[in-house]
Order: sequence, then C-alpha cells, then structure tokens
Amino acid sequence: MRLSKIRIAGIGGQGIKFAGEVLGKAATLDGFYASQRVAYTPATRGGPIHTDIIISESPIRNPLIETPDVLCVLAQYALDQIIAQGEPIEGCLLILDQDTVQHVVLTNCLTFSAPFSRIAGRTVANMILIGFLARLFSINLEKIA
Repeated sequence: MRLSKIRIAGIGGQGIKFAGEVLGKAATLDGFYASQRVAYTPATRGGPIHTDIIISESPIRNPLIETPDVLCVLAQYALDQIIAQGEPIEGCLLILDQDTVQHVVLTNCLTFSAPFSRIAGRTVANMILIGFLARLFSINLEKIA
C-alpha cells in the first residue's frame, strides 16, 4: 500500500467519526502514517457526515481528499448528498451497507455490498466495516485494545 484515500460516509449517530479514528489509530500502530478529517453538519443525529482517512507508507503531505480510492457508505441519505453535491468519486471502490443503501446510480465504480447492519445491528455496523477495511488494507487491529 503506497497511499490509500478512504472516505466513510453515513449519518450522525452511526459512529462514522469513531470508525475513522479506529482505522487511523490501527494503521499508525501497525507502522503506517495516517491522517483523518471529519466533515459534518450542525445536526448531530441524522445529518450527513463523512470522515476521510489517508493511510500511507510515507509521511502524508496533504490531508485533503478530492477523490477517494475507497468510498464506504452506511446510509442512503449520505450517498444521495455526495451525489447531489457533485463530489468527484470516479473509479473508486464503492463499499455499501446493502441494508441501508438500496439505490446506487454510480456505474463508474467497482461496487461491493455487504449486510453490515444485519450482521451486527445498526449501532455497530461501523465496526464491522472497520474489520472489513482492515483486512482489505492488511492492517492489524489486534494492537488496539
């Protein structure tokens, strides 16, 4: 992994910010460089939120993500907001919670969907996603305790 740009999107209350913190912390404990940035609306519950995590083998010079390599979406509303705002998401790996995101109009992304919410319930679907991402990027989660 040279440099991976990951965006996790959802709605307030789904633990999106926490998921980014866990993934970033696990990456640094595993010897990578990591940065995290969070963007959300003033509405704490139910408003759109996303966190951007960059994981790299070398120091990160710019913590901003214009186009993610991986876009993870845990709520339909969050995906609708991303599309409505015209955010560039060309050619990314799109990871969806198939129980909460049903209408996908992006055809230029490789799409993977899994029942994150059904596996663990809506309150911890974020942690199931983190396990999936850790495996995808070969990050050891055992060092976080």
